[in-house]
Amino acid sequence: MGKVIMKEEEKLKKYNDACILMESNEIQLLRSAAEYFGDLGDYLDSKIKAEECSKKTEELLVELEKNRRFMRWNIGIICVLLIIILSILSLFVGTMIYRHRYYRQFTQTDPVPGVTETQSIN
Repeated sequence: MGKVIMKEEEKLKKYNDACILMESNEIQLLRSAAEYFGDLGDYLDSKIKAEECSKKTEELLVELEKNRRFMRWNIGIICVLLIIILSILSLFVGTMIYRHRYYRQFTQTDPVPGVTETQSIN
């Protein structure tokens, strides 16, 4: 008789633990709760609660996947914008260097030989 009561107490404890786990929004805890309810079988409303846990887990997985896609798009857009900004900045700096008077003096005093000059040397 004592074993049957203990078994009933164990079921109640497991059921209460599963109910506590069911209140969380973490996928792993919900899976554990569904497993606990599944182990309990027909005890109280364990089957219904196991289905609720599975449904809630699926909803969280769908939401997680949506968030991952959204983050991938955001990272891609940020990378493209950085590339565009850096390209524009490098063009601006290059133009400023080319227009600077000291750069022009350097190129006028030390010219790079053109095609005609290299042909006459050979």
